[in-house]
Amino acid sequence: SSSSSSLVWSESSSSSSSSLAWSESSGNEEAPAYGTSRFWDEHYTKDHEPYDWLLDYQELRGFIENATAGDLAARVLHVGCGNSLLPEAMYDDGYQDITSIDTSPVVIEQMAARTWGRAGLGWLVMDATKISFPSGTFDAVMDKSMVDTFGCRLDARRMTLRYLREVARLLRPGGTFLSVSFTKPADLAPLLMRHFDPGQYSVSELKPHDARGPTNYVYIVRTRLSGSGPGGLRPASGEAF
Repeated sequence: SSSSSSLVWSESSSSSSSSLAWSESSGNEEAPAYGTSRFWDEHYTKDHEPYDWLLDYQELRGFIENATAGDLAARVLHVGCGNSLLPEAMYDDGYQDITSIDTSPVVIEQMAARTWGRAGLGWLVMDATKISFPSGTFDAVMDKSMVDTFGCRLDARRMTLRYLREVARLLRPGGTFLSVSFTKPADLAPLLMRHFDPGQYSVSELKPHDARGPTNYVYIVRTRLSGSGPGGLRPASGEAF
């Protein structure tokens, strides 16, 4: 096998539950296909019904109010949107400016057609690690299971760090990142702290609807108000982005 290894997430199960955990994988091992746009294009072509991974809007409403400081005019970016009803529910609740991106052209076309006439909702095909908006564009960025999707790649850690760096770049100073994930704080928090203010970090643990499913974690972090903002971040020694 290769002398080097990659960090990936894998399903680890016990007799009663399963959870996503970091594990070491050799470069020869196949990773699940969830990290590829082809997989999702095929999935959404077959299944048009909206579906919310992890938590829905009613469960996240208070966290979103926290992330936006209750400002219904806040500019919000929803990354890896899929066919989640979250942007629609937010819009119907008064939020006025929500941009949703996904790598699947199929689902973006579906959701744009579904929400036609709702001027405050935008839908764009974009790579979450190469988002073509200027720095400081958004007040809040949110995702549900985006980090978990990167975890299905053999280069999981590198891609996760690249994604978090991009999120930090896109947020205005003091802007908020809300991420819902299966990934445990012991694994994700150190990566978040590389790009966000350690003094503005919180995580909430929510039990899944299915008692056999993995715990959901809701992370809220903010960019620094001053000093070394997103533009000044640099990779640590030996870390490739």
